[in-house]
Amino acid sequence: MRLLRYSALLMFMTFSLGAQTRFNGILINSRDSSAIAYAVIKLVEINGTVLADENGAFSFPVGADVKHLTFNVSIQGYKATIQYERKLTNVERVYVNVAAHDLKEAEIIGESAREIVRKAVKAIPDNYADGSYFSYSFYRQYQLVNNCFMNLIEATPVVMFKLKKTGRSITASPAYAIRHLRRTAYYTDITNKHKDNISFLMDENPVYNLAGSAIALNRLLMYNFNFDTSEKFEDYVIDYVCPTTSVENYGFAGDIESTFRGSSYEFGRLVIDRKSLAIKKVLRNAKRNPNYVFPFFGGLNYTNDGKNTFEFSAGELSAEYEELNGKWYTKRLCRKYETVFYNRQGDTKEFDITDVFEWQADSASRYVSGDLVKEFYPRLRQYGTYNYDKEYWDNNNVPFYFYNKETVFKDLLKWGEPERQFVEQGKKEVTW
Repeated sequence: MRLLRYSALLMFMTFSLGAQTRFNGILINSRDSSAIAYAVIKLVEINGTVLADENGAFSFPVGADVKHLTFNVSIQGYKATIQYERKLTNVERVYVNVAAHDLKEAEIIGESAREIVRKAVKAIPDNYADGSYFSYSFYRQYQLVNNCFMNLIEATPVVMFKLKKTGRSITASPAYAIRHLRRTAYYTDITNKHKDNISFLMDENPVYNLAGSAIALNRLLMYNFNFDTSEKFEDYVIDYVCPTTSVENYGFAGDIESTFRGSSYEFGRLVIDRKSLAIKKVLRNAKRNPNYVFPFFGGLNYTNDGKNTFEFSAGELSAEYEELNGKWYTKRLCRKYETVFYNRQGDTKEFDITDVFEWQADSASRYVSGDLVKEFYPRLRQYGTYNYDKEYWDNNNVPFYFYNKETVFKDLLKWGEPERQFVEQGKKEVTW
């Protein structure tokens, strides 16, 4: 039913609005008039990025009043900025002058970008801390629900990284002890199936969860790599595109990549230390394939109440590492993902939700104070009671990574003064 309604709505929009609400283009090589597949295209005017499909087709939401467009195009080993004047036709041809040799994978000191990444992944057991340690850190999670920020939780946990080195990989089994905690009033929504927690964020660590990450060795052949040799970087800065799939899990458990194969694509950037080949940063972006139709019936596309279905929209991950005494440690993990939820009965949109998680390490140590030894748990105990220490939080606030703090706190005012919410929530034995 929703598919039929969606098709009817799409037809209505096509006939009534046409090119007024979207720019539909095809990327063409002016040298031979061939379509350029799987290019990463950024439209500067809206700060949006898409991936051209196998036929070079791409689309952006742009009003008819915007006549001049600026495209930043990235293809394997080639980048270009294109100034384009709109024709306001149904499909517009955007030409790029690319020589055949420009589209070959760039070489880095006699080796391909792919081989540099492969060597960096294989060097993980040598470069990263493989003995257990404690990380004194800051954690924040919140949601953007129908364009309104809510459900803020902030904590300063000590994270115990219990590390195990097996062959050419390192795996982590973290545990968490709370030092300080505060949270705002909680708004119940349908996405709380797994009670998203810091433990789910840690599972996204590319180095300590290599098999499920974007840099798994068995995935590298699926990628197109792009290394801009014209820029003088201190590190290797390598962009990649995976046009067919993504490791983004949409906030659900299970084999999402297999269940919803083709539902999204992925592009990102790897920053690799030239000397040690340590991976210093992993940036991962996942976008929904606009041609994919999520199944209305089936297992994982339902939330736990059985009344709603979801459709993935976009996801982003940033993982950063820093060197300390010859070994590299996790410095920052930040992730967000957006899903749209529909009422299964009425076939109407109920929620457009972006879940946000931000973690940053302050310091690493092999030791922890005795009062915390018995306070470590497999999950962050963010749902119990606590004493709100306003003076502490006034002096220990970490900047927001994805959004502006003032904007977030302005929305939180809808449920009362945030300071009052912090105090009142501390008195409750919350179990959500």
